[in-house]
Amino acid sequence: MKNSVSIKIPNSLQYYPIVHHALLELTKAFTQEDVKKLDIALKELISNSIQHAYKDRDGLIQIEYHLFLHGIRIDVIDRGIPMASHTIDKEENRGLGKVSRLMDRFKYENLGTEGKKFTIVKYSSQSIVHEVKSVEETSISQKGHQEHLKIRPFQAGDESGISRLIYENYGLSYVKDMFYYPSKILEHHGAKFYSIVVENHQEIVGHFAFVLLEDSNIAEVGIAVVSPKFQGRGLMNKMFDQLLVQAKRLRLHALYGEAIMYHTYSQKSNLKHNFYETALEIGKLVNTVKLKGNALAEMEKRGSVLIGYKLLQPVEKELFIPKIYKDKIVEIYQNCADIQYWLPTKKIESKHSKIHYTFEPHHNIATIIIDEYNQSDFYHLFHHILDHLRAKHCDMIYADINMEQISEIDELVERLNHSLFFFSGVLLLKHQEQDYLHMQYKHSEHIGQKNIVCYSEFCKSLLVYILEDEQRVRELNGYSPTLCENS
Repeated sequence: MKNSVSIKIPNSLQYYPIVHHALLELTKAFTQEDVKKLDIALKELISNSIQHAYKDRDGLIQIEYHLFLHGIRIDVIDRGIPMASHTIDKEENRGLGKVSRLMDRFKYENLGTEGKKFTIVKYSSQSIVHEVKSVEETSISQKGHQEHLKIRPFQAGDESGISRLIYENYGLSYVKDMFYYPSKILEHHGAKFYSIVVENHQEIVGHFAFVLLEDSNIAEVGIAVVSPKFQGRGLMNKMFDQLLVQAKRLRLHALYGEAIMYHTYSQKSNLKHNFYETALEIGKLVNTVKLKGNALAEMEKRGSVLIGYKLLQPVEKELFIPKIYKDKIVEIYQNCADIQYWLPTKKIESKHSKIHYTFEPHHNIATIIIDEYNQSDFYHLFHHILDHLRAKHCDMIYADINMEQISEIDELVERLNHSLFFFSGVLLLKHQEQDYLHMQYKHSEHIGQKNIVCYSEFCKSLLVYILEDEQRVRELNGYSPTLCENS
């Protein structure tokens, strides 16, 4: 894969200089301090594999470097003795605990018969900070008022004002709780997210950001708030314009947004900036999220979001498209003017299914990500995860199916239909710059329908399609049609 390097070494530290040299060549944009931390963490992981995975026998250790514009991800994979994740004490200042403390992200994953994988991520704030300086400030003077509204990039000192602004709009219900902690905003800006603010005489009265994804060169727009005293002046769109400038300068491939469906302004704003609507996630928002002045947000039902993308570079794709959803998927791609796609001429053989999941505790939802499919082991792996997520009482469970790697996508979709998953849409460049069919499964009765409000005609048609597919799937599994909510 582009911007990736893979090295295999025998399980001996005498080969570490090879690993070290590759690290130095790939991290020239990082500070010396960050490179030192990466070097310590990487050597610790390889030492761990040598000491505990293979012990007194020979084996190979694979090191994969994955560069992205705002950092590096390194995977260390071995096929030695398995390890339980609970043995990692992240508070320890030695061993794997030390690795966790040095890195921005640290994860352990058991790969079954494929071994185990440690993943470390280090963000490079240096290149982000350099780009921030090039964004121009925009000032807006209000005639007849003692106001001077300045739209500009985030700078140290803004963090407390941002936290106050989030509280002013959402109370304590905002799910991205990091933004209630000024110190965390200051720590992570330029590494995990990038912000534009509106300042009025040293008071922060507006905020808009995009959050960088770890495993794909795209970012999510969000955390968009304007003080009630300054709403109705077009500040949100002006901040949006500045975010787009920065995203292009960072050479991101795309931005995407999750427009809250009981707040049509966010849908209108995305369309105004030429976002393509590609998916609708029913029940994504927990019902404790409150938006002041919005009656639909006060309903005791989970809310939904409409996903839209703005591509910043032309995209070409080979896609396996399931027959049952072909017409709607083709319609979605036809709406995306910056994408060219065609059907593959060859099948892709997979020896094993490759499945993992993510869990979002604040939303109480999970997503099962299916990157490879093999009939022999899929049923066991998939239902093991699904049963686990049901036991966690997730309200909504989503499934992402890789449309670029799974030839037997018709068979796979049929299996998911028989597990009560129905259509949601398409996610562009979602993981490793690849496209995914998005499906959804309801595991709660507290999913709102009256708070699903569509602004565009395409959204309305997508919603009808999704609800009809939900009914089809329920009938396929012998269930009665869903009842419309009365409250």
